[in-house]
Amino acid sequence: MSKSPLVCLPIELLHYIFDHLDAYTIALSIRSVCTQLYTAVNTYDRFQLKFGSTENSSSNKNSSFKIISHLIQPVRVISLKFYSDYAGQWSINFFLKDFGITRFSRLRSLTLYGVNCNTKEASSTIFSIIAQTNLQKLHLNDIDCTTNEIAWPIQNTLEQLTIRDCSYHQYRIILCNSLRLRTLVIRNCIMDNNDQTVSSYALTTSDSTVYPQLVSLTIGDCTLSPQEVECLLTLTPSLSHLKLIASRSTLDSIFNGSYWEQFIQKKLLLLNQFQFFFTCTNKKLNDTATLDSLILPFESSFWLNNKKWFVNCGYILRESKIILYTTPLCIEVDATKRSSVFEVSLTNPKCLLILHQNYNMIYNVEEETLTAVDLSHNEIGDVGAQHLVDTLRNHQTLTTLDLSHNRIGNNGAQYLHDAFRKSKTLIQLNLEENPGSFCTIVSAAIQIRNDRTITEMDLHGKIIDDIEMQFLTDALINNETIIKLDLSQNKIGDIGIQHLADALQINRTITELDLSQNHIGDEGIQYLANALQINTTITNLKLEQNKISDIGIQYLADALKDNKVLSVLELSYNEISNNGLQYLDDALKENKTLIKLDLEGNSGSYCTTVSAAIQIRNDKIMTSEFSSSNNSTHTKQALLIGNSKHKKNSQLQYCINDTEDLSNKLGKFDIEFTVDIDLVYEQMDRMIETSNDKINPDDLLLFFFTDHGYQWSHLNFLMPIDDDRSKTNTDLEYRAISA
Repeated sequence: MSKSPLVCLPIELLHYIFDHLDAYTIALSIRSVCTQLYTAVNTYDRFQLKFGSTENSSSNKNSSFKIISHLIQPVRVISLKFYSDYAGQWSINFFLKDFGITRFSRLRSLTLYGVNCNTKEASSTIFSIIAQTNLQKLHLNDIDCTTNEIAWPIQNTLEQLTIRDCSYHQYRIILCNSLRLRTLVIRNCIMDNNDQTVSSYALTTSDSTVYPQLVSLTIGDCTLSPQEVECLLTLTPSLSHLKLIASRSTLDSIFNGSYWEQFIQKKLLLLNQFQFFFTCTNKKLNDTATLDSLILPFESSFWLNNKKWFVNCGYILRESKIILYTTPLCIEVDATKRSSVFEVSLTNPKCLLILHQNYNMIYNVEEETLTAVDLSHNEIGDVGAQHLVDTLRNHQTLTTLDLSHNRIGNNGAQYLHDAFRKSKTLIQLNLEENPGSFCTIVSAAIQIRNDRTITEMDLHGKIIDDIEMQFLTDALINNETIIKLDLSQNKIGDIGIQHLADALQINRTITELDLSQNHIGDEGIQYLANALQINTTITNLKLEQNKISDIGIQYLADALKDNKVLSVLELSYNEISNNGLQYLDDALKENKTLIKLDLEGNSGSYCTTVSAAIQIRNDKIMTSEFSSSNNSTHTKQALLIGNSKHKKNSQLQYCINDTEDLSNKLGKFDIEFTVDIDLVYEQMDRMIETSNDKINPDDLLLFFFTDHGYQWSHLNFLMPIDDDRSKTNTDLEYRAISA
């Protein structure tokens, strides 16, 4: 059997390969392959051991501790790493039962992560390791040196040190006792103002002691004031690398590029790498002026040309945080992954919206393209909307953009509309709960223009005025799906109707249009009438509760003479008198399609008559059944009652006239009808009973009643003129006609 090429390699090269493998693989696997690899492993002296708390618990008899202690001599170990991977903290003393610390004569690196090092026993063990070995790297992520009781080893050989928090006093002791220390990483330094020594350091510069050995300093969560930071950094004038991460509640000097420029030129002349990430909560950021002012001092020649340090300034929308940081980012920042950021860069001074890949975005998994962005519940105003437009203007896959609950006004809404009006992909633009009055109509316009599935658009009660109507009508011109459009209860006037009428001359899909309860006058009706002469799709038009007078009705009547599609026209509660009614009656004599004409609440005295006549003339069922055909095998009858002279309720002025006018209209048909006016209860009851007795199962009956009605307990009643006999609600069952 031929030998593997691996065993033919020089032993130095094998040892180099071992440097990139874990100790278990080397000692338990490679060592057992063959004699040559067995020998290579036994001579390898750069083992790096890593132990986790779960697998090495005292209850585990076959733990890696036991196995490694029999296979690897401590003198061959240069690195030890301990980490705790469960909630309980784990002590290294168990390890030392199998490995005497004095036997690790060549140990160079020790890492304790998630291990409780704050007990006297643990710290004593750790400091013994420092004192008895030539340790160069020590990483104690969970040890605090915030008390002055810790006796840091004197004249130690450490070159790299990582701890959590330390007091200012302990910071100086570490530097004083670690003359080889070049790199120090701490989470925070605590200034104890109760310590007179510390106070003197912090408040005066009389102590000229410095520690030139330190060249790299990282503070991961700095809470020091700018003066305290200055005091701390003055101790280490040889720094070539400085990394600061800090969070503030106010924008202090630490955010000031000019401050840092002066300090570095005076105290840190050797600094060639400065990394920082500063944050400040600011919930009242109105626009990007604050960001511009923060970034401006970093545009000096010192930052850009001499040091070539580049700084970005941003605003995390969802968290209302200003961020100021050097690029590239010096830490993994969850905040920028959780939300989108307005960002000003030295390399690109124009403020842009940076859309980070996060939960605010929904991606098409297969194509990895952005389809939805959620920026709701932020502080985006008009300036922010403009920057957003610049970022997304040419985006080809975005379908949903949620900007609800922000501070976008009309200017911002206008920017969004202009940017997305030519977009073919954006379907939903949510601008709810923004102060701009344009927001609702801009959202609707975007959806009407691009959503190919929507058939109804309900915009009633949205306070839409004439200006806003132009956004809507531009979208309606080319829409091919909307069938029903509700614009009732708005503020649409004549100019708004002009915009709408222009669109209706082109649109070929809308069949139901509700314009009730607006401010439409005669001029607006003229625009609408012109559109109806061209439009061939609208079948239902609601115009009740507007300001239409006889002049407007004349425009409308002229348009309806030849209209072949409109079947429902509602004109109730306008300003139509008998002249307007005459225009309608004359114009619609030849109309065969209008079935329902609602004229209730107008001042004309025979509104009801005209409405009924139109329905009788054109309703297909009534026309066919009430025709004059001699082949009919059943009779056609009509019963008409009009009451006016009440003894209790108010008298209705036009009831008698309407009843008589309708009877005259019915005279044109071959219909047997009975008509009477001002009937008391017994007369009404007898008239209805007589009519019922004459009706056969196949006969047809038209019943017309005009007068007061009354509703009680979900029942409807027709009132006779002797209504004074109904003293209580229960009397209605015996003194009124149940409908």
